Amino acid sequence: MARYYHEPRLTALCRYAFLSFVLSAPGVVQSALMQKRLLVKQRTKANITAVLTSSVIGSIMAWQGFGYWALATQTNTYILLNTIFYWRIAGWRPSLSFDPEPVRRMFRFSCKILASTIIFQINNNVLNILLGHYFSARATGYYNQAYQWNSKVIYLLQGMLGAVSQPVMVDLRNNPSRQLAALRKLVRFTAFLSFPLVLGFGLVSREFILITLTEKWLQSASYLEILCIGGAFLPISTLLSDFII
Repeated sequence: MARYYHEPRLTALCRYAFLSFVLSAPGVVQSALMQKRLLVKQRTKANITAVLTSSVIGSIMAWQGFGYWALATQTNTYILLNTIFYWRIAGWRPSLSFDPEPVRRMFRFSCKILASTIIFQINNNVLNILLGHYFSARATGYYNQAYQWNSKVIYLLQGMLGAVSQPVMVDLRNNPSRQLAALRKLVRFTAFLSFPLVLGFGLVSREFILITLTEKWLQSASYLEILCIGGAFLPISTLLSDFII
């Protein structure tokens, strides 16, 4: 990656940033259990606490002049805190025994979801890859910072809404008319939350960037304003995708 971007400093940064995969993996099952049990309130508290704490740590490091290390630390802190909170809330602990039968039963269905998720992530991040190769590191950093903040707001919404919508859709799967009526209500409720929150976040993006990241990152606000326009519709798109599944 450092060779692709012609930036040797990326070697150490990537090794540090990629710790996020290791930090998030232990919380995957706990997150699924919380969603299944409709622990929406507990999950929301965990996410908000993780966002606020990691933002404070990242902001302090940015003010102290740590630059891109502040961004990587902010992300790793957010993921680590979420994993810790999920372990405490869910109460499930892994064992040394392994039964491959459930994996075989679910593989035909889950492999399709895995493929669509990979395509979705490539689509979301391909612009970062191209920007880093063809434009300056500064311009890429501005866009990436805006993208991260936009994604955090959207993922927070999706986490709260998805924790409710998916179990409801599953419970009503044998009653198509009630399921469709529930979907309409969920779409209206999602729009009621998403449009004011995400678009409002875009309107105050300049003030937000100034307070949290200082004037050095102010150019990120222009990108954030644009990203929030499309981001307001993303929770609805995710809701409809879950309904199709």
